[in-house]
Amino acid sequence: VEVRRWEEDNTDVQLATILYKSHFSLRQNIVRLSTVDILELTNMIWSHMEPRKKERKPGVRIKPPDKDRVYQLVETILPRKRQKQAPHGAPEQVVLWSRDDQIFLARQHGEWHNLRIHARFLEFAQPGKDEVAVCVTSGVPMPRSLVAGDDAQTCLVHWPQAEEDMGWPVVHLPDLGRVQAFDNLEGRVGG
Repeated sequence: VEVRRWEEDNTDVQLATILYKSHFSLRQNIVRLSTVDILELTNMIWSHMEPRKKERKPGVRIKPPDKDRVYQLVETILPRKRQKQAPHGAPEQVVLWSRDDQIFLARQHGEWHNLRIHARFLEFAQPGKDEVAVCVTSGVPMPRSLVAGDDAQTCLVHWPQAEEDMGWPVVHLPDLGRVQAFDNLEGRVGG
């Protein structure tokens, strides 16, 4: 009889490791997409923005429209059209890219786009909505603003807040509290 042993699931550790290793990567990450792919992708995301309860499928939008960054971005990208019977001054409605018009023309034109992905996210992240957090639902590191719910996240990056104290900078660190920035520097960096 063969006995199977199951390894401990350390996916969360591996994801966090990959997340930080990617920040220090010097390799440029480039994604190449055609205009057709981009138009169809925005159509697909918008079509699945709201949950479909009959099919038990979740939607893309995880927050109210005024707070969901994906919703706002796709809404900005998609074209708008005035309803035929709408009164003058009525807001235009967001519509999908037309397969017979825009997507057809994009296919004829054949243009491609090289999108450079910024792997060095910590360089550009700011405290608050852009700081890196782990979504408890998916276990994926992402900007805090993309995590569903305010209480369903764990901050990965703690931003020290500097202030002046008798000429030396003082920082607030989550595990140490208020300390001088250069106090015991050799011990902290392993020197």
